[in-house]
Amino acid sequence: APALAAHQRLLLKRGATPSTVREAMTKLGAILQIAAEYGYVTVNPARTVRNVPAEPREEIDPLAPVELERLVATFKGRDRAIALLGGHLGLRPLEIRQVPWSALDVKARTLTVGRAHTKASARRPRVIALPSATARELRAWQLKSGGRGPEPIVGTMSANALRLWGERCLRPAASKASGNRITDASTYTLRHSHASACHHVRSLTLPAILGRLGHKQAVHFQHYAHIIDAIGEARYSDLDALISAARAQSGVPPLFRKADTESGG
Repeated sequence: APALAAHQRLLLKRGATPSTVREAMTKLGAILQIAAEYGYVTVNPARTVRNVPAEPREEIDPLAPVELERLVATFKGRDRAIALLGGHLGLRPLEIRQVPWSALDVKARTLTVGRAHTKASARRPRVIALPSATARELRAWQLKSGGRGPEPIVGTMSANALRLWGERCLRPAASKASGNRITDASTYTLRHSHASACHHVRSLTLPAILGRLGHKQAVHFQHYAHIIDAIGEARYSDLDALISAARAQSGVPPLFRKADTESGG
């Protein structure tokens, strides 16, 4: 245990962040636990070592609904599909890349995120109800792109490619849409923006929001408690009403433009 504690201090001295040290000690503790179970050591010393205090989290700063719709309106084609999947449906970056066309049911206005297309720790598939605007625009993109079946909605895209898209396309667009209020947006900003927008909607109860995002209650409040407090009482009857109001305020038509359909957006 003293050697492990000294190792933590050494890592910090060499410039490792507290989160990196905590992750390293967790993995080392798992190795030592197996060693203890097989009799190579009498006990797991990692269990007696105090974790390095976690770094304080910065508060999430999402795009407001009007800012999000202003951002969506700047994109066409696949870029717009990415913005819709993240901003209107709250998909994780991994899910944006992997969810296939077969998961989309335009008539029922649902998108099913199965276990094969989400993170390993997700407990169960999610069936996400689509706002009518989102359903129509994704259908328009499908007709334009010719996507079908097991093909990903956004086409073949690596994690690094999506990250670069976030830096090169999303970040400047989010900065402009927010009046330079948000200058460090990432693809996860879209998910945060949707999670926040859900609390503006009266018909979305907390259990419904948690199911939509695949969140546990404790995690959700850890991330969004300050946003929930700021929103106060929900104003809109459903997501369609929120999107229509936000698009009207931002000067974007309530559903989708003919020009966007023709261009693949």
